[in-house]
Amino acid sequence: DGYFRNVTMSNLFVASGGVDVFPPDTFFPDADVISSSTIIGGSPRGIHVQGRNLISVSGETDAIEIVDFSDPSNPYLVASSTLGAGVTPTEFVVENDILILAGDYSGVDGLRFYDIRNLNNPVNLGEIDLSHQSIGDVDAAGVHAFAISSVSSSMYIVNLGDPAKPRLIDTVTG
Repeated sequence: DGYFRNVTMSNLFVASGGVDVFPPDTFFPDADVISSSTIIGGSPRGIHVQGRNLISVSGETDAIEIVDFSDPSNPYLVASSTLGAGVTPTEFVVENDILILAGDYSGVDGLRFYDIRNLNNPVNLGEIDLSHQSIGDVDAAGVHAFAISSVSSSMYIVNLGDPAKPRLIDTVTG
């Protein structure tokens, strides 16, 4: 009932209603859990490991949550930043200290960009409207974000050269 998003040299992280941490060579359902934590909100929209921190976006609390896992047996919440009223996250990815969040923003489907250089205080940089496309997946490489619509079989390519002013540069329909 969970999924893993990141494997580090020291741990495998599995998210569902919380986060379970396993040794990295353990890929069996009955493996010994190093720690199990429900300190993040439910319905995580993914997890990203950055150094000793785990970044999650909760679909239940609609917040970016940062957890310190430097001691996997004793994780603690470093910061939780609400996404604002009317935000329903669906997926996220981190690229170059920018958290790219796909979701519904008060009825507008699109991508929102957060500067996470200071994990204690994620800053909303901007967003791009991909109206009525219900973004089901997002990824990034360099200065480009790639978003896949779950309703139109289209991929949107967004330039993030200036994350405060993202620009749609192409739409590929399949």
